[in-house]
Amino acid sequence: MRNAAVASMMSWLRHNGEALQGIGAILTALIAVVALAGVKFQIDAQEKVSREQAAREIYREFLALSIANPELADPGTCPDFDDATSVKYDHYLEHLLYTAEEVMNANPEWEGTFTAAFATHGTAICSETDWSGYTTTVQTVVADVRQNICAKLPACPATDE
Repeated sequence: MRNAAVASMMSWLRHNGEALQGIGAILTALIAVVALAGVKFQIDAQEKVSREQAAREIYREFLALSIANPELADPGTCPDFDDATSVKYDHYLEHLLYTAEEVMNANPEWEGTFTAAFATHGTAICSETDWSGYTTTVQTVVADVRQNICAKLPACPATDE
């Protein structure tokens, strides 16, 4: 009885061998596609983690710069900088905008943090009209800040130059 079952199975395998080989090839291809998708998912996840880590590092650098230069971090409503400090302030604002771009690109949930940071620099934000060199996200935050605070800012006295 056992030999008959083995013979029957062998006959079935010979009869369906090509179909089984085809199914095996299809399964191998599907497994390869799933493996490739898994690798792509892992690479994307690692890239996101790396981007977020880099953004946190850039933000830490910005905080250190702000702590080291409190007069730049909170210049008041009508800052009256000398020429050298004015240049430093312009670069500080560029660093703020760069930090905002990088951090919000990695994680848009930081928008509120940068809305508050931009508002602290309302005079400078409101005096600039061309924001085309920045990402759409930064342009949107700047537009919101400008809409909410520019009309409320007092007129600053003219400085002698």
